Amino acid sequence: MGITNAVRKLIEKTGTCDPFRICKELNIIVVKQSLGSETRGLIRKYKRSYIICINSDMDEFHQLRTCCHELGHYVLHKNINTLFLRTCTYLKIDKHEMEAEAFADMMMNELFKNI
Repeated sequence: MGITNAVRKLIEKTGTCDPFRICKELNIIVVKQSLGSETRGLIRKYKRSYIICINSDMDEFHQLRTCCHELGHYVLHKNINTLFLRTCTYLKIDKHEMEAEAFADMMMNELFKNI
């Protein structure tokens, strides 16, 4: 499934392009907390739940965009543990990050289309 199609289907499924409302619809837990200066956000699976952590030190716009980015990982890379790949292997995860960035760009475009 292409990224554009994935964004469109997600918005149709949830009836919104607000990433925080989408998370609520999909039962994804969103936690905002200080993550230091190097980390904007991350998504983790814990038991049967997904948790998105967003750096609370960022402004509202960047928190919104980070939520979109992490949703991109949820939709496009649900079964890929990028933290493990980054820290325990020599595999490159640039492709996954670029796809999540493209997903976030499209989500943000949809969100701000009517403003």
